[in-house]
Amino acid sequence: MVQDTNRFIVQTMMDLIEVAANDGIISQDEETLLKEINYSLDLFSKHLDNALSDGVITDDEREELLKLKEVLVNNALSIASDDHIISDDEMQLLMGFLLKLKIPKQ
Repeated sequence: MVQDTNRFIVQTMMDLIEVAANDGIISQDEETLLKEINYSLDLFSKHLDNALSDGVITDDEREELLKLKEVLVNNALSIASDDHIISDDEMQLLMGFLLKLKIPKQ
């Protein structure tokens, strides 16, 4: 499970770095956002692995994961809007991040 999680994080970050570099440059704002996303993916994946350790995500675990997801997305959004402007590249990074934070259905 941990190896799958690590692979997921590495692949997701590679995909997001490709998005950020699509215009030929990764800005300082994008780099800061990528670092936050990497940290958040790692944290979320650890919580998800823990919830899945017994093969079942309980209602309490699902609620905890949803709350964590909300905090992580809000943190990333706050970083992206720190300069009061969210660029197209930053928006694409945020959307890619949001789509990766999935909680398996039961």
